[in-house]
Order: sequence, then C-alpha cells, then structure tokens
Amino acid sequence: MMKKVQLMIVVVLVFCISLQVVSAFPNNSVRRSNHSYAKTDWSVSMVESTMKRYPTADSLKGWGYAKSLYLCGVYLVYLRTRDKRYLDHVQSWIDLHIDDQGTINRPINALDYMLPGNLLLILYKQTKQEKYKLAAITSEKSSTLIRAPKTAGSGTPIHQAGSGNYGPTASSCRCHFWFVMGRCSATARMQMMKSRNNC
Repeated sequence: MMKKVQLMIVVVLVFCISLQVVSAFPNNSVRRSNHSYAKTDWSVSMVESTMKRYPTADSLKGWGYAKSLYLCGVYLVYLRTRDKRYLDHVQSWIDLHIDDQGTINRPINALDYMLPGNLLLILYKQTKQEKYKLAAITSEKSSTLIRAPKTAGSGTPIHQAGSGNYGPTASSCRCHFWFVMGRCSATARMQMMKSRNNC
C-alpha cells in the first residue's frame, strides 16, 4: 500500500513538472503569431491620440510649461519620423501666440512661461523665419526680469513658494538660449555641458 501511494505521488509530481515545462515553451503557432502591441510605436501613438483630442492650436490654448513640454516631445517624434504634421502642429501653436513681428501675446513673467522659448528656437532653426528669432530674443530678455522665489537653504529657484526645488535658474536658461543661438562663449558652453543645467 505504501508503495502505491509513493508511486502515485511520483506520478503526480512528474505530471505537474511536465505541465510547467510544456507551458514554459509555447508551441510554434503561438510563437509565430504577431502581437500588435509588439509593433506599436508608443510615442507616435501618444502624439496621434493627443492631436485627435486637441486638433487645433486654439484647442491647446495658453502659453505655458505643460503644453510646451508636450510640444517639445512632438518635435522629437517629428525628428524621428519626419512626419510634417507634427512640426505643423508645433508651429500652429506658436503662431497662435506670436505675431509677424515676433511679439508674444503675453508677458513672460514666470518661470513656467520660459519653456515655450525653446520651441521658438526650434522653429527658427527649422524654418529660418525671423519672427521666431525675434520672439525668442524677446522671451530671453523677459527672462532676465524674472525674480523667482528661492529656497531658504540653497537659494534654488522654486516653482511656487513652499513647493520645493524647481528646475534651473533663469541665468542657466539664458545660457541655454545663447548656446542654441550660437552666441554663448566657449567657456559658458563647456560649463553648461558639464553641469547639464538645461531648461
């Protein structure tokens, strides 16, 4: 009787182990199947879905950090895919906020309003339209007037009083601006590259 129980336990263990081994190696039909998720370009999917929700510059609305951060990402997808719709999406949003003389339709009086200046530089680089360069210079000059609240200990600028450390100083953003425009001194460029203190 004891031998029968031991034999039964061994058979059950072998059966369980063989099931685990078989399930670990899927059969050829499963291996050959094409999963759509494996082919999905998630950055393109994100840009496409957001462009469907916000198809026009008017629907994206105001000049600010969050929208310009998203549009910087759209530009990076454009660089990879070369889909002109993405660059047009960025350009239409910027064109909503500047006129032909490069005047920005709002004052640049907070750190959150500085990031869209990078999009101005990108569009100037891509299109060579003078209005983007003029608006970028206006944005850069406005950033020198910003007096952001700073933390008590380190003096690091903060987003809002009491919210903790927040990003680079206005002076590092100005250096980034002149670095992109090609007018930053070699020493300043090296310091910026070493500190990785970009906007």
